Amino acid sequence: MNTCIKPLKDIDACLMLIENAHIEKNKIKKDKLLKEINQDVGFYGLFNENNLIGMVGLERKNDNDYKLIRLAVEKQYRHNGYGEELIRYVENKAIFLGGKSISLGYKNSDTRLGQWYSRLGYIRQTVKKFGKEKEEICFVKKPLSDRPMLKPISNRKESCCVCGFPCEYCICNQIKEVEIPFDITMLMHTDESFRQTNTGYLIAKACKRDSQILFWERDVLNKSLEKLLEDKSKEIILVFPKDDSTEVEQMITFDEVIENRKKTVYIILDGTWKEVRKILRKTPALRALRRIELNGMEKTKYKLRRNKDLEHICTIEVAIELLRGMEEYGSVDTMKANFDLFIDNYSKAKTL
Repeated sequence: MNTCIKPLKDIDACLMLIENAHIEKNKIKKDKLLKEINQDVGFYGLFNENNLIGMVGLERKNDNDYKLIRLAVEKQYRHNGYGEELIRYVENKAIFLGGKSISLGYKNSDTRLGQWYSRLGYIRQTVKKFGKEKEEICFVKKPLSDRPMLKPISNRKESCCVCGFPCEYCICNQIKEVEIPFDITMLMHTDESFRQTNTGYLIAKACKRDSQILFWERDVLNKSLEKLLEDKSKEIILVFPKDDSTEVEQMITFDEVIENRKKTVYIILDGTWKEVRKILRKTPALRALRRIELNGMEKTKYKLRRNKDLEHICTIEVAIELLRGMEEYGSVDTMKANFDLFIDNYSKAKTL
């Protein structure tokens, strides 16, 4: 069955689904749902073609904590994994927004539902009584990863839940750490975050003390990115390989950066070339940054995706050229070794 999840704006459809699914003892009023939307709740619908068959809401409690609400699936579509699909969707949504945890509540008497949430990683916190009948509601909470879970590269072998490689080719404990005298922020397109061939995660693993990953979504300015761009104590520089079709207002050379004693943060855009151009086009604050241009780049060694232009290097190759420009030659060699390991083990994993 061809299904998709997308933002849900039809309040009447939400009300009908909730009523049909019998997830509320009393009918929800339309103005209550509208109030929830106005209070920073996003609703998402699961559609089979044009038919709404499931929904879920994600409520922002604060910058770190989110709450899952109004999970509902039409009766005839239950027990097909759609509820878990909706939950995974809002968990990833919370991760993209910088969330560290997600919580929810359910009837304490529903032990099967409690066991299901437990299997999905939700941990029991407390039980509270509500209403005149003192109905017991159990609240559970799940810590969120800093990245979405990747699909296994091979379905034939047990795989690492972090890198997605089969366990025999897992690279997580083989990546060598790189120490650098500056910070790197990867601004990753959300579509890129699910790709097994992504190398931005490899940079973050190698430079774990000096790097971070922030996620970019269309029409949503990541709050952590906003805070970073407003930090006047740091020199924020955009790293972007030469591309005559991309307009950036100011340029800076490596010599200027090396002479500058201010704490420097380099922002590397992570995604396909089409995606990173979109990030720039849709984020004026990035275009206003000074850009450092990478020169004398080698042809890409990255063959894991189709790419007609050999000058379009991948994300880790951008980081390697940045390190070379900053004369961090020892770090260049270490990062190249990590990249070679990634390519070699990925290629082996694909043969299984």
